[in-house]
Amino acid sequence: MVALVLEDDLAIRLLLTALLTARGFDVHAAGCIGDARRILQQMPPPNLLIADVQLPDGDGAAWAAALATEQVALRVILSSGWPIPPDHLTPEIAPRVCELQKPYQAPALFALLDRLKFSPPAARASHS
Repeated sequence: MVALVLEDDLAIRLLLTALLTARGFDVHAAGCIGDARRILQQMPPPNLLIADVQLPDGDGAAWAAALATEQVALRVILSSGWPIPPDHLTPEIAPRVCELQKPYQAPALFALLDRLKFSPPAARASHS
């Protein structure tokens, strides 16, 4: 499983990278939309995008929605300390998008991964 973390706060970006790596993801991380665009050109298509809504170079929710529209298998977690406006979520992508309010803890992230059908490595191995 491949994940892209788009978060401008370095501490949060490193935490998410560590948590997702422990959960079995191959994680790529970016601090702004421009970097995320460059990274996407050099990585396999992600299964998961975790995107901060307010980024230094644009609207993370809008960018995530556009990417999810292009990549129909992509599941998205939008992260913000403020309520996330639903205006970017078209009906075709809304079922693949979850919201994670800051500040958050690992159990909240893991619950959303489970909801989006990303099981931990041990659970995947037992289903094989």
